[in-house]
Amino acid sequence: MLNKSKVWENFTKKGKNEATCNLCQIIIQRQGANTTGMINHLKIHNILLQKKKAEEMNDDCSSKKLKTESMLNFVGRESLNEILAKCAAKDGFSIRGITFSEATSGFVKSRNYDMPKCETTVMKNIMKFYEEKKLNLKYIFRNGN
Repeated sequence: MLNKSKVWENFTKKGKNEATCNLCQIIIQRQGANTTGMINHLKIHNILLQKKKAEEMNDDCSSKKLKTESMLNFVGRESLNEILAKCAAKDGFSIRGITFSEATSGFVKSRNYDMPKCETTVMKNIMKFYEEKKLNLKYIFRNGN
């Protein structure tokens, strides 16, 4: 069976609804051909898989936006959740301040993200970033990497 997703470079299929991470040997549950959970798991290992149009990048290299996104993906970039968490943790902004700040919104848009419109979503994004980092640290402490 040919697996089309790049995610399979980091996983081994185990049964119909499971895959094993080749890096940490954790078993990830998956429904059918869904690889979303596997992709999310790779964030723990700081492996970002870009599902962006690889064929388009080869066919349309003249597009300025595509070149910019390609370069950002190559050098890596902060996630929306990381940007919002840094606003709260490092800069000391309140959730309301982050949500309604024109400067923050402009910065987020300059990074090709859509700024959340409500405080609840901003808070959820910050908490999601926290959980991802917590899992990453647990992995590092457990495996010494």
